This record gives sequence, structure tokens and C-alpha cells, in this order.
Amino acid sequence: MINHQGEYSTHLVSWKSVAAGFIVTLFTMTALLGLGIALGDIGIDENVSVEAASIFTSLWFLSSIILSIFVGSYYSVRLSSYRVAANGLLIACLFILFFFIQAFSIISTTSTSIVHPIASDLVLLK
Repeated sequence: MINHQGEYSTHLVSWKSVAAGFIVTLFTMTALLGLGIALGDIGIDENVSVEAASIFTSLWFLSSIILSIFVGSYYSVRLSSYRVAANGLLIACLFILFFFIQAFSIISTTSTSIVHPIASDLVLLK
């Protein structure tokens, strides 16, 4: 593979640009979620139904994910000395993996906090 400076290289991924792009992706997602909370709070009044608010929230969340992955991947590819799509795809995979790990961590913590008091009460009854 030849980089943009005309030098030959066997690297397919620039890990420095992947790390920088991943951080940019996380910051962009945080900023967009904050903006979504602000816009959602401005738009809510007494006449808005829960269904309309949930539709806005889900659409904003999905568009925030797509936009943040795009921004981080674009930044990573432009920062890299190797112009390959592997950097962007790697950032998308890392972000989705990070997102699922966070979601499962929340589910695990919530289920443990719900089940633990019930299980301790059952032990006391025996």
C-alpha cells in the first residue's frame, strides 16, 4: 500500500487515527445527546403526547449515532496517512461494541439491584 506521501507501507490501519477518531465519535455523540435533551425539553409542553416525544427521542438518538460515527470515521480517515476505509469501519465497530457493553452493563446493574433484595428476603424466610 502506498500512502499519500508516495511511501510504500504494509499497514492497513493507522491506530493513532483510529484512537483519535473514536474519541471524536464519543465527544460528538455526547454533544448531540446533550443537544437532543435541550431541544426535547424546549419542545415539550402540556399538549405533547408521550408517543410524539418517544418518536422524537428515538429518531434523534438514531440520527445522533449515525452522525457521530460518520464524523469520527471521517476525522480518522482524514487524519491517517493511509487512505483506506478500514479506519472508518473499525471506528464504527468499536463504537457499536462500546455502546452494547454500556447497555448490557446498565441492564446487569439494574437487574442485580432488583433481584438482590428479593433474594435476600427469601433467604430470611427460610
